[in-house]
Amino acid sequence: MQRHFANLGTKENCKNEKNLMKIYVNGLEIFMELSGNQMMGHAFNDILVKSSKSEIQTLQLVHDHMLSRIEHLCSSPQGCQRVTLMRSVLRPRAVENLLLCKNRTKQVAWVENLEKKLLATNLDLELVHLWPQVNVQGNDFLHTSTKDKVASLLGEVATHDVLERHLQGLKDMEIDINNLQSFEQESEHTQGETSKSGAL
Repeated sequence: MQRHFANLGTKENCKNEKNLMKIYVNGLEIFMELSGNQMMGHAFNDILVKSSKSEIQTLQLVHDHMLSRIEHLCSSPQGCQRVTLMRSVLRPRAVENLLLCKNRTKQVAWVENLEKKLLATNLDLELVHLWPQVNVQGNDFLHTSTKDKVASLLGEVATHDVLERHLQGLKDMEIDINNLQSFEQESEHTQGETSKSGAL
């Protein structure tokens, strides 16, 4: 992974410290922390970002400089072809309170699941995700269940993408209904013509 990010351009700076990689690019501070059991195939990367830019700008930069490189690594013949890239969102309070990486394993919500929840409720933007209670010494805020809005966890860009998919699904459904109605009308018309011919 470190070698894969070693070819960053001159305007970007990459530093490695054991399981932590720090990347400074276009005014962003990006921290990628490796944790879990690599030998057992349970390793994961947390990507944390410090940014003064807008959410959309920040996500675009993270995608261009981090996620796209990781996706390429997973798909390239020299990379990790058996690795499945699954995206999740860290519980905001776990980040705000600097919870250790090893304690963040149960503090994530899978992006795919959040999107499915939104779609299942016809895009209820007030829908919330309930975080479970966890017992982490020294972090009292985790001992009680809390909730965050699903749309807030996904962010503006991902929520907009879900909205587009939802609207496209409705359009496809409308087309299917119209086609079915046209078929039924045509069938009734054909049956009517057949009945008239038989009566003669």
